[in-house]
Amino acid sequence: MSVHAGTTNFSNGAIKNSARSRCTHCALPVPAGLVAPDSDEQFCCNACKIAYKTIHSCNLDKYYELSRALAGPKAAPAAGTGDPYEHFGDPVFHDLYVTKLSETQCAVELVIDGMHCGACVWLLERLPKVCSGVVESRVRFGQSRLRLTWNSEQVSLPEIARAVDGLGYRLRAIAGQSADESAKRERQRTIVRLGVAGALAGNVMLASVALYAGEASGMASQHHQLFRWVSLILSLVAIAWPGATFFRGAIAAVRTGVPHTDVPVSLGLAVGAIAGIHSAITGGDVLYADTLVMLVFLLLIGRWFQSAQQRWSTESIELFHSIAPSTARRLQEDGEISTVPTEALQPGDLIEVLAGETCPADGLIEYGSTTLDRALMTGESLPVDAGIGKTVEAGVINLSSPIRLRITTTGAATRIGKLVEQVQLASESRAPFVRLADATAKRFVVIIIAVAMATAIGWWFVDPSRVFSVVASLLIVTCPCALALSTPLTVSVAIGKALRRGICIKGGETLEAIARAKTIVLDKTGTLTKGDCTLVRWIGDQSVQTIVAAVEAGSAHPVARALVEQLPSADESVVVTKTHSTLGGGVHATANGRDVAIGSEPVA
Repeated sequence: MSVHAGTTNFSNGAIKNSARSRCTHCALPVPAGLVAPDSDEQFCCNACKIAYKTIHSCNLDKYYELSRALAGPKAAPAAGTGDPYEHFGDPVFHDLYVTKLSETQCAVELVIDGMHCGACVWLLERLPKVCSGVVESRVRFGQSRLRLTWNSEQVSLPEIARAVDGLGYRLRAIAGQSADESAKRERQRTIVRLGVAGALAGNVMLASVALYAGEASGMASQHHQLFRWVSLILSLVAIAWPGATFFRGAIAAVRTGVPHTDVPVSLGLAVGAIAGIHSAITGGDVLYADTLVMLVFLLLIGRWFQSAQQRWSTESIELFHSIAPSTARRLQEDGEISTVPTEALQPGDLIEVLAGETCPADGLIEYGSTTLDRALMTGESLPVDAGIGKTVEAGVINLSSPIRLRITTTGAATRIGKLVEQVQLASESRAPFVRLADATAKRFVVIIIAVAMATAIGWWFVDPSRVFSVVASLLIVTCPCALALSTPLTVSVAIGKALRRGICIKGGETLEAIARAKTIVLDKTGTLTKGDCTLVRWIGDQSVQTIVAAVEAGSAHPVARALVEQLPSADESVVVTKTHSTLGGGVHATANGRDVAIGSEPVA
């Protein structure tokens, strides 16, 4: 019985300690070093402690009831699950997902849940400031991916994951379409928040119109009070639910010690809400309800457009991945040819590439000779001849004859794969002017908060009744969202639009260099033109144009395609037989019983 009693006491103690591990203010886990064993109130950081004392001293404890009601009941963790990130340190996990960059540095790419706007990207990329040992943190917003580089001697991956979890985001290993599904769910939640904010804003504006009209033409006192309280309650709902995203960002920024644009926005919303409540209770003239609810709605719209543009730019970059075909014709040991996914190809495999097909991997020609369209690699529109022993890269188009390639590299190791990776990494890197904008916004936020505090103190002595209105106006108007968020968005959109037009820009540094350049020298034909041949002028007998078009109709050669597109189409009276292509020598055929040769003029 004594053993049983001891076990029971231990369990009760464990339960009590578990209950204390949640922050009294924000309900997030409290780090072990901040747990106060003799206190019923636990806080994960000093900011939460100060916020709790402020709310409690102002008799606003109803906030916590409202917060819990809006958030809903939190599911208790399943028994025996332990640390949700413990498996990140497992050797098997490292073998599958972690890349060893050096003796001390490792890199991994993980799916991240809970990311909803550019502010989240901004915060997550400051992870090195939050977790010592993290070398670099890069976010792929459109894919909901987080790429981490860290020093394995200073910090472990589970510790990094816990730090990210403390910021309000959750990490998972990449598995199939999980990243796309996670991003889709987050977009759906964002649309719901935006729709609710819009509905609340519309109703508040209708109530405000009624109040303004009532002031002009007269309104009964009870109706006036009804519309005031309806407006105030709807605006508070907008702040507490759709607007909660700004408060979560502000709390995370305070916890990390990195100033963020959500901080002045949240302060402005909080001060405006308190001022509105005070005005409604005391019978003041201004409620700020319409201003607050429209601020939440417009900020959410701005972030929605920003995230949509970033997704669009990422999708433009992802178009590069579709250059290589998804399947390949692989030769088996018995000589049979089977169609396999490109991902199944291995160095040493022998594949067949027919005329008109795109090469799926880098390799050497073992059989056949042909002409290749290498415009993707060189920018030159004219094809080149290639025979046995010549190198063919993935993405190159085989124009004239079937060839067989011995695979040397596949997937990301191919030349086009490395090009895609460079473009992706360059799109994620921050240009100097973006870094300058981030640094400026950081200082600006600190200055604005300091100015707001000084303004509050000054107006307290001048006219205490106007403190809330002046401070709220200052915080809202001076929010540096455009500076901190629009600058990286501009770079992302520019790169995405350029890719849609066939222009590959390496990154923001290149854009900045182009802006300062006075002279641009281009050494590739394809960079100045479309990279395709076009018939400019026909010299000679025009009666043979239909015969030329008929003979060239079955060829994938760029010159042949240009002739077919520009010349009159042949009718059924033109019968072409015995077509034969010669490497570098054009095409020979029989058309209506006449021998026809189309090609370059022989060089003497």
